[in-house]
Formats: sequence, structure tokens, C-alpha cells
Amino acid sequence: MSAAASPRRTRPFLVWTLIGLALLGVPFLKIGNYPIEVMNSAAISIIFAISLNLVYGYCGQISFGHAGFYAIGGYAFALVQPYTGLIPGLLVAILFGALIAGLIGLPLLRLRGHYLALGTLAFGIAIQVLALQWVDLTGGPWGISVDPARLFGIRLSRNYYYVVWFATAIAFVLSVNLVRSRYGRALQIIREDEAVAQALGVNTVLTKLAIFALSGALAALAGALYAQQNLFVTPALFGLGLSISPVVMVVLGGSGTPLGPVVGAIILTLLPEALHRFQEYHVLVYGFILLIVLRFMPQGIVGLISSASSSWRKEPVNAAPSR
Repeated sequence: MSAAASPRRTRPFLVWTLIGLALLGVPFLKIGNYPIEVMNSAAISIIFAISLNLVYGYCGQISFGHAGFYAIGGYAFALVQPYTGLIPGLLVAILFGALIAGLIGLPLLRLRGHYLALGTLAFGIAIQVLALQWVDLTGGPWGISVDPARLFGIRLSRNYYYVVWFATAIAFVLSVNLVRSRYGRALQIIREDEAVAQALGVNTVLTKLAIFALSGALAALAGALYAQQNLFVTPALFGLGLSISPVVMVVLGGSGTPLGPVVGAIILTLLPEALHRFQEYHVLVYGFILLIVLRFMPQGIVGLISSASSSWRKEPVNAAPSR
């Protein structure tokens, strides 16, 4: 049994090792800076989608306000980065994201269904309006510029790629290990039936609040990484489209699966590049994709592939002729 199980455990490890080595070698390729920036954008989108997947995919709490945490991370980083540097600035953004998520989570997570969706959407809009009106702190509609990325006094430039993808790897591993833990199983029970979770002794309020705080921290991390890559933040970046995009990423890739946010984020990062001419209609495109996926592919791409793979494995056994 151990001999049969060993290849099953080794194969994923080898696959991820090869993927990691391939990603490490990208900056050494003779390509321009634009493809590197697109890959960085994909990595930041993956972190953003993972943050929502923790709340929506595993806990069943819908949120349309993650653009608010994204903005909080971006502005917190932009304000402290000139004084603290890159890594401390990212940590400050994470801390602010977790703190604000914990504070607003107390009243918001008492809501259910579309009331929760509307409450989180209102939060996202409120953060954008606050950024627009608080000119002394945020720069108002003109925003705040960010200094170029430096690590130990060395300007990163193209090597900022490694910071972004290292943060993405940490976020992915954290989400996978969390879901496989006892805490992750409690989240899934809450998603299926909160009353059953309470009957089993799960503190549903504290559990939902903790995962909401972690989700806010990861969304803020994504916002901070975005601010550093683009060297500025403005309220215009954190509109309704940004609130909808992680929802579409998670649903398209497959909610409640570790790879779902990764697949959805990569597709929706590359799609605007292919449809650059129609960029002003991106909210309509996201809405159309969401409707199509919910109607014809409710499990998402990863769920569909997983179901097809399971059916294919069972087919030889079921198709065997009886004697």
C-alpha cells in the first residue's frame, strides 16, 4: 500500500517543483518588461482571488467589498513605504487589512445572503468615496505616488517579479494548509449548515470573523503589491469592476478548490490583454462570464475537470462486460 501511495505523493511534488523552477527562470528570458508586468499582475490577481475564496468558497460568505481591503492595502503601503521600505510596508498593509476586516466583520457577518452581499458592497464603495474625499491623506482624485521598489538598498526593477511570486506562493500554501486543517473542516461545515456547525461545538462567529480577517489581510497584500508595481494609487482603481473581478475569478476557476482562484485569476488577467480594445466594457464582460459559468458550469473549470477525471477513471470498471 505504501509503495502504491508513494508515487501518488511524489508526482504532485515533482509537478510543483517543475512549475517553481520554470517561474524562477522567467526573468532570465530575453523578453521585454511588459510580459513580466503581466505575470506580476496575474500573481497579484491570484492572491486577490485566494482572499475571496477563503470567505466565499470555503465559508459560504459572499463578499462584493474586497476592493475596499485592496484599496486599504494599497494606500497603507503607499503612505508608509517611503519611510519603512518594501517588506515592512507590505507587513503594515497586511496588518491594516486584517484589522479593518476584523472590525467591520463583527456587524457584517451577522447578515445573511444578499444582505451580506449588499453590506460588503457598501463597504467597498465607502472606502472608494473616503479615498476620494480625504485629500490630505490620500491625495484625493490625484492619488499618491510610490517610490521604486528597493530591497536592502538595491533597486529591484525587473527582480520585483520574485517578491510578487514569492508572496503568491505563500498565500497559496497558506490557503491549502488551512483548508486541510481542522479549522478548514470547520469552515466547510459552516458553509453547508451553520446550525449543524454550532451543534458540533464550532464557534461560528469567531471562526467566520477570523477567516474574514485573514481574507482582508490577503486582499490588502494584493493591493500593496499592486501599488508597488504601478508606483501609484488613486480612487479610480478601486471601483465596482474591482469588486466584481475576484468573484468572477473564483466562480470561473471553481469556488472551494485550491486551484480554482489560480486558474480564474490567470484567465481573467490574460483576457483583458486579448480584448484590450474593449477595455471600457470589462464590467459587462465579467458579468457575462459570470452568468455563463453559473448557468452551464456551476462547478467552475477546476470542478468540471475534476468531475470529468473521476468519471473517466470509473468508466473502465463500469464498462467491463459481465460474464
